[in-house]
Amino acid sequence: MGESVQWIKHIELYVSSTATPSEQSASVDEVATLLKKGIFNLETLVKEMEMYLTTTDSIVRSRGNLLLAELLDKLASKPLSSSSIHSLVGFFTERLADWKALRGALVGCLALLRRTVDVGNVTDSDAKAVAESYLQNLQVQSLGQHDRKLSFQLLECLLNHYPGAIGDLGDDLVYGICEAVDGEKDPECLLLVFHIVECLGQIYPDPSGPLANYAEDMFEILGSYFPIHFTHPKGEDDDTKREELSRALMLSFASTPLFEPFSIPLLLEKLSSSLPSAKVESFKYLSYCTAKYGPERMASHAEVLWSSVKDAIYISPQCTLTKESELFGGMGFKDSDVMMQAFILLQEVIQQYGDFISLVLGDNDINAFINSLSQYKEMDDIPSLAKQRLHVVGHIMSTCAKPSPALCNKVFNSFFPLLMESLGLSVEKSLNGYLDEDCSPPAKFNFAAIYLCTELLAACRYVAVSLDSSTPALEFSQQAWSTMLNNSCKSLVKTFFSLLRSTEADQRASSGVYFGVKGLEILATFPESFLPASNSLYDNILSEFVRTVTSGSHETFLWTLTLKALTEIGLFANKHPESAKAVIFEKIVVEKFVSLIPSGESAMPSSLKLKAAFEIGGTRKEFMFKVVHALSAAIYTNFSAAYDEGNHESGKLMILLLDTYTEKVLPWFLKIGGFEEIPLNFALGIWEKIEHTMYLNLSTLEIAMGAGYKDLLSAIMTAIKKAVGSCSKESQEIIINKAFGVLSSCTGFGFESGSSLVKEEDVKQNLNPGDSSCVDSKELQIIDVEDMHQLRTTAADAFHIIMSDSGECLSRAYHATIRPLYKQRFFSTIMPIFLSLVIKSDASLVSPTYTSRSMLYRAFAHVVSDTPVIAVLAESKKIVPILLDCLSVLSKDVANKEIIYNVLLVISGILLEKNGQEAAVENAPIIVNLLIDLTTYQHMMAIRETAIQCLVAMTELPYTRIYPLRTKVLQATSKALDDPKRIVRQEAVRCRQSWASIASRTLRF
Repeated sequence: MGESVQWIKHIELYVSSTATPSEQSASVDEVATLLKKGIFNLETLVKEMEMYLTTTDSIVRSRGNLLLAELLDKLASKPLSSSSIHSLVGFFTERLADWKALRGALVGCLALLRRTVDVGNVTDSDAKAVAESYLQNLQVQSLGQHDRKLSFQLLECLLNHYPGAIGDLGDDLVYGICEAVDGEKDPECLLLVFHIVECLGQIYPDPSGPLANYAEDMFEILGSYFPIHFTHPKGEDDDTKREELSRALMLSFASTPLFEPFSIPLLLEKLSSSLPSAKVESFKYLSYCTAKYGPERMASHAEVLWSSVKDAIYISPQCTLTKESELFGGMGFKDSDVMMQAFILLQEVIQQYGDFISLVLGDNDINAFINSLSQYKEMDDIPSLAKQRLHVVGHIMSTCAKPSPALCNKVFNSFFPLLMESLGLSVEKSLNGYLDEDCSPPAKFNFAAIYLCTELLAACRYVAVSLDSSTPALEFSQQAWSTMLNNSCKSLVKTFFSLLRSTEADQRASSGVYFGVKGLEILATFPESFLPASNSLYDNILSEFVRTVTSGSHETFLWTLTLKALTEIGLFANKHPESAKAVIFEKIVVEKFVSLIPSGESAMPSSLKLKAAFEIGGTRKEFMFKVVHALSAAIYTNFSAAYDEGNHESGKLMILLLDTYTEKVLPWFLKIGGFEEIPLNFALGIWEKIEHTMYLNLSTLEIAMGAGYKDLLSAIMTAIKKAVGSCSKESQEIIINKAFGVLSSCTGFGFESGSSLVKEEDVKQNLNPGDSSCVDSKELQIIDVEDMHQLRTTAADAFHIIMSDSGECLSRAYHATIRPLYKQRFFSTIMPIFLSLVIKSDASLVSPTYTSRSMLYRAFAHVVSDTPVIAVLAESKKIVPILLDCLSVLSKDVANKEIIYNVLLVISGILLEKNGQEAAVENAPIIVNLLIDLTTYQHMMAIRETAIQCLVAMTELPYTRIYPLRTKVLQATSKALDDPKRIVRQEAVRCRQSWASIASRTLRF
């Protein structure tokens, strides 16, 4: 009873004229929830709402209808009986005539029509009744924006979900839609309008059907919106909305061929607009409609379409040279948006209507232009407009030839003989050509013809590649263009060779270089089933490229372009590793560049050798293995030469070799994955070399290389670091064990400066945070070894790496296991070991073990400094005495200043906490004495500042413990008042004030 009263109150609140929109929304949600739970059913609801649904009060009736409609929308997934749905849809269908309650009727009809079969949906007969009532009663354009949108959504829903039911309405439906959409201006409504028209085209495809009777009227409405533009832009989203509307309009244009007689003339007319955006839209629509209307309807527009395309791309080209134009033979152009869309239309028309090609090939202006190219001998001689048209003609050839072998035949037969003649070659006699075997160049090259020739060859190659897997070689040989190209291939190769050799001495970017390399690359990358370049010519092309690369002494434009061409040829050939071309490529190219890695015979600089070898190796996995093998062998050989013989040139070469390995080879294998043995074997190989070289005196090499020696050590460290980082945890353990074994086996270590630094990198990579056994067995052992100062220092500093956050080494990327609270657990595990070792060490500063003891303090300082303060405070009573000894010992060496500063920060943290102060009380005199000494530390201002701050913190200790120390502190701070740094002087003033306040009774100022 209570729940019944509750939902009735929600209904009364909703229909009340005083209810706010938020209250109404909440009421709908509450009633819908009760309905879903089954507290009451829909029939009960309708009976209770009857007075609100039928009252003569239009406001209450409107709200009552809308409430029922919104509840039905909320219950879209709740199963309803067919009788209930029939009754409800009948009710809302009648209400479509009630304009004062129209919104509720629209929402209710929509909610019911959108229901799915599994929960009960509207029958076809009821849907047809809704459509009839809609067409009879609604004057859509007289409604407000929201109601118009609902009206269009209802119409769209009927067309999408009940096309068969409402299709019988025929002319009435089409006419009604014309009437409903005419004059619409709201963007949201227009999206629906355009989709409604698109649906009509699918329902009535018959050329003599209902849509045909009103096609002109319907398109007159649609055409008025083209091109889409906003007269009053409102914000940043306008471009997105415009694009969305434009696409929807384009789909409606192309929804039926019945619009073709009206749409194509309109779009062609808009091409004469002065607005580039209108031209772009026109070409875009023309391309799409051409594909949808079909070749039969578009045939009548062929001539005017070609005229329009030609005007946009050839008569008035709008393309500009790019900044990188010289890198493309002076022909690097960027087409305008209008030109790009015009070329898309050209491609679409040619694909749809094959006879269209005759208009292009027979165009007098195009042919006259090609015949006029002989007057230009150099690219720089061609005027700007002519160069743009040259670019356009090349693009036209390519676009027309690519769609099919038949079109390729027509384009090739039309233009290729003309171009060969311009080059001084005859197609009929091209087997012999005009060039002798020594490839002597003609006096002048026709670069315009060469450009067009390479564009045409590229298009033919595109066709050949697209058909390679599906077309037998015999069919290729029967193609006219195939035969012609085969016959001309030798002459073309010689021509391109001549281009290369005529410009070889020129290190700048040039047309000859670019087109010579590009032409040869194209000929070398035809499929093997189609052989414009026989194996012997293919061999010659590769040999010429290899000669060009290996004879280079600088990274010139020719060198870079040729290497890139070789790489592309290799990638293409290796798509079929067993093919003859792949075998030839490996023999001529791969083996040559791999052999150059360890060789000093070639005049080619080592940096270029390595770059070329890597690029070629990257064309195939097996080739990269060969490069890695040669590279590793070269590293090991030069390692021995540098360290065994003191050869500084080998040391310099090692830097290049290691950089190539680190920056190129390892990342390449990491990218493809699954080859962990590569970095593992490399790292182990380096340690093998270190093991056999560690007893030698390296001073000769260090003196010979000077500053470069540090670069060599850095390169070794980086290479090992990257190699280890590329390995799994298991492989890393193998490497660290090898490294530790090598270093532990030495008694007279002559390789400190190199291997100790490498050891540091291994420590960085392999020690797992929290793994104290690893530390105890390795680093602490090394710290205790005699006569290995540099190595002991490195081992001590390794604790800083373990405890610090290092993205470069100790991270998940290098397989480090970062456990929660690992620093605290590591600290608690390692501290007892440190305390035990410190106690055992001899405190005498003149003892032979003093160095070991200082290294222990160094390691201890790293651990304490990087441990969270809360963990240190828990052990402060044990740690404070060791910290003070640590400060005392480490302050003897200026190299420890950063460590001293970090230790001071720890002491500062201890002094500021209650737990720490209790530990400090027992050692107050020692702490004060050490801090006083550090107030005059000359090597680091931050140490002096922090020491004085710590003295201030000491004033918080019990009065009886610090009062006896006041005179000493005040005297020390008096000296600090003369410190050269202002910030230190300020801290000294604050310190004097703090200490003076506790001794004011006895002080005289």
